[in-house]
Amino acid sequence: MTTAIDLCSAALIKIGSSSINSFNDGSRESEVAVSLYQSIKRAELTHTWSFNAVNCILSRHVDAPTDKRYTAKYQKPSDCLKIVAVYDSSGRHIDFLSESSFIYTNTESATLKYQSDCDENLFPPLFAEALISKLAYSFCTPMQGDRELAKSLWGEYTDRIKKARFDDMSSSIPRSVYSSSTFVKAHYGANY
Repeated sequence: MTTAIDLCSAALIKIGSSSINSFNDGSRESEVAVSLYQSIKRAELTHTWSFNAVNCILSRHVDAPTDKRYTAKYQKPSDCLKIVAVYDSSGRHIDFLSESSFIYTNTESATLKYQSDCDENLFPPLFAEALISKLAYSFCTPMQGDRELAKSLWGEYTDRIKKARFDDMSSSIPRSVYSSSTFVKAHYGANY
């Protein structure tokens, strides 16, 4: 089971600092980790990953929209980091406005696709490794002040996040895309 403490501890060890047991143990390490972890994690999760993508039917709000261009007001899910799309009941993309914790549309029902602030247990291994590298890079200057190490960690992070994105992207490509490829048919045979 991966936790925020596990990820932060791995990043701290990577820069030569001590691991932490909690975000409030009073150590310099925990102070740095608690001040940076959530914002870094949330920023990384706003990329369009498959593991934290959520589709949900929105709950209509009882109040009318404050913006009169729209007829319906919906509550945005509390774990929504980034809206990918809003659909009507027939699955068509629709125009919308996102303000604060609400989404405004001109449809009677709406489905939201979004990137969620998911639990660390859902992180694929390559994403977790990239996040640890980003955390180590971010913790490095306040903890060690070593700019060369920070530069090296940034390079490690960029390599790992590229691999994580490729892995995530390639693991969510439908088989039909592969099976219609001329290259795949030539390589594996027509029955692939």
